[in-house]
Amino acid sequence: MVWHPGDSLQVTDRWPEPAQLKRIGNCMIEFAPSGAYVEDWRLQPSVPGPLLGLQLLQEYDENSGQWSPRGGGLIICGDHAAQVLGRSAGVTAGAATLQELAANAVGDTKTLRALLDFETSVAAGSVADGYTVVHSTIPERRGQPLLEPGEFSWVQGSDELEHEFYHNGRRCLRRYAVDVIESQRSFSIKTPANQASENWFARESATLRRYAEVLA
Repeated sequence: MVWHPGDSLQVTDRWPEPAQLKRIGNCMIEFAPSGAYVEDWRLQPSVPGPLLGLQLLQEYDENSGQWSPRGGGLIICGDHAAQVLGRSAGVTAGAATLQELAANAVGDTKTLRALLDFETSVAAGSVADGYTVVHSTIPERRGQPLLEPGEFSWVQGSDELEHEFYHNGRRCLRRYAVDVIESQRSFSIKTPANQASENWFARESATLRRYAEVLA
């Protein structure tokens, strides 16, 4: 798995090492080659449903009538969804952390607003009924719809998607590059095993399954 730096609430890269990932059951274990860290990612059980991955490219400002670059993305996986909205104004990266930059900007509303102009929200729900934010870097977003009502459409002459919606009575447009679109996907939490592994597990199950039982 390879990815390139994207938008992040933090302004410094806390984990610059490339990672090695291994899928084990419903776990994705991420190892730093140096051993500096190990991360355990858990696949959340989800009903079969759509799989959508969009990379945010631009946002339209109705006041200025211009498109501006903006990073972020939108992910939908069955009954889970997430949205990232990068800062609308760039923040110069350096050695200082976000906490240090914010502390130095106390009393400077413009700078603080630019530093904190970032959202990561995780939501639950469905495409039919909508997704409600359950976790967010913006506390007041919890309990709100992840996306405001609107329409997605293909941008004519390209493979990009455009989302048109209204926020506080103002028309908004966002353009996305498509990473993946699947109308229906089954989200398995199992790891395939070969026949030799299955035979071994069956042979040793009297011992192995003792530690897999749920005790009252």
